[in-house]
Parts: sequence; structure tokens; C-alpha cells
Amino acid sequence: MSLNPPKGHNAGIEDFEKAADLIEAKFPDLKDQPRTLIFHEKEGRRHAHAVWSRIDNERGRAAQLSHSREKLRDVSKAMFAAMGREAPAGLRDRTKSDPLNYGPPIWQQAKRLGEDPRDLKRIIQEAWVRSDSRAGFERALEQNALHLARGDKRGFVIVHHSGEAMSLTRFGEIGTRELKARLGDPEKLPTVDQVRNELLTKTTAVTARRHGEMVRRHREELRPLSTEHRRMKEAHRQQRQTLDGNQTKRAGQEAQARAARLRKGVMGLWDRLSGKRGKVSELNARDTAAGGAATAPNVKP
Repeated sequence: MSLNPPKGHNAGIEDFEKAADLIEAKFPDLKDQPRTLIFHEKEGRRHAHAVWSRIDNERGRAAQLSHSREKLRDVSKAMFAAMGREAPAGLRDRTKSDPLNYGPPIWQQAKRLGEDPRDLKRIIQEAWVRSDSRAGFERALEQNALHLARGDKRGFVIVHHSGEAMSLTRFGEIGTRELKARLGDPEKLPTVDQVRNELLTKTTAVTARRHGEMVRRHREELRPLSTEHRRMKEAHRQQRQTLDGNQTKRAGQEAQARAARLRKGVMGLWDRLSGKRGKVSELNARDTAAGGAATAPNVKP
């Protein structure tokens, strides 16, 4: 049993224990049965889950839980009165209950689907109100990526675009007789597996089409970039050629300058053999800068 206090009320452990006692009073077969209370915090509020063992070992049978909905409504009213709070309008009068309210099964399934349970209920209920036939109901559902199908255990189900089946009576708050009167024989509808296969086929086709559109769009977007890339490559090639030419020219000029500083003839050959080439070049450069004539050092072999 899920015990969820109203918003704005910080229920204590004793409040949850009192609620469990009231539930046992409504179901005498649960009296003296093993019971566990599990507490947890969620969104700043304390919640609890009460768990009973329904098995009576002495009598060899399970505890009877007849008319549980009406009895638990009485427990809720008693708890609101004990807290000094007014019960919600839907609890006081079932005709005033919010059609978008949901219980744990709907919340758990909507959580698996990544959807808001109130949004799912609103979409299905509005589709039912706007339509007056099965075809109209199917069109209204398909506008929100939902599909009508024949269930295995239920006559009619809603198939989410993810492929999971949802109870039409639970999400739509629609009675079985009303469903059959408007939708007719469920055997004329496709099964859940058939709807899933159709969704898979449509999804594959849509994915392929969108992929092709994306490739074409990328090509169009890359065309000016490719043109600019080719222009830059050509400019860089010309710059490299100019740089290579300048470097080659400069290397030739520097080689000529070095050759001009070296002595010729027998004395130049002697400089190379004696390893004094660098020293002679240095002296020549220094003397040239000083305005004097370059002379060979007096070196003996």
C-alpha cells in the first residue's frame, strides 16, 4: 500500500503507523498479520509503503480484501480529518475528481516511456471527445504518434510510438461498453505486434529519407567551403613557389659572396689544405670592413 501525504504536509512516522492501523481495521483479515513500513524521501516529502503478508498459515488461505477501493477512500477521508485538512473535491465527490489524476501503474509506465502521465491521459481523452467514430479516434491519436490496436488480454489498447502498449480504459478513463459501442469489434484492428512492425518500417523509411536529406544539405553547405578551400590551396602553392625562388636566389648570392672572400690560386689551395679557410675568410671579412687589403697570415707548414 502506497502512503503519500498531501503537498505541504510533513507527515511523521506516527501518522503513517496510524494510517496502517486504519487500513487493518477496514480489513480484519490483515489484523495480526506480519507488516512492514518502508520510508523514503522524494522531492522533499516523506513517503511510505506498507506491506502485509496476506497468507494465514493457520487457516491455510489468503486474507480477503473485498471492496478495497471504497474502504481505502474511507481511510483517506479519516486521515484528512485527523490532520485537520479538507479532503480534495474528488475524494469528497467522485463526480468532481480530476480525470487527469493517475495512480502508480500509470506513473510507472509513463516514466518508462519518458512521458508526463497527465499529458498522455489528456491527449487520449481529448482524442476521444473530438471523435465520433473509430476512424476519427484513430486519426486524432495518430496526430500525437499514438495508435489504436487490439490487445492480447484487453479488447482495445493504445500503442505508443516507442512500441509499448497502454491500457485504453486506464489512460482514457473510458468504460468497456462505451468503447465497444463506438469502436466496434476489436478483431478488425491490427494486433500490437503488427502495429509495432508497421512503426518499425515507417521509422526505417523516415530515417533513410532524413539521412539522404541531411547528406544533400551538407553537400550544399560544404560547396562554398570547398571553393574557398581550393582558392586557399592555390594561394598557398603560389606563396611556396615564390618563397622557394627567393630562397634559391638568396642561397646563390650568399655562395657568390663567400667565394669572393676566399683567396684564389695556390694560396687558396693552401688555405683549404691547412684548414685555415675559415680563419682567412674571417680575416678577409674584418679587413674588408676596415677598408684594408686582405693578406694571408704567415703560416708555416
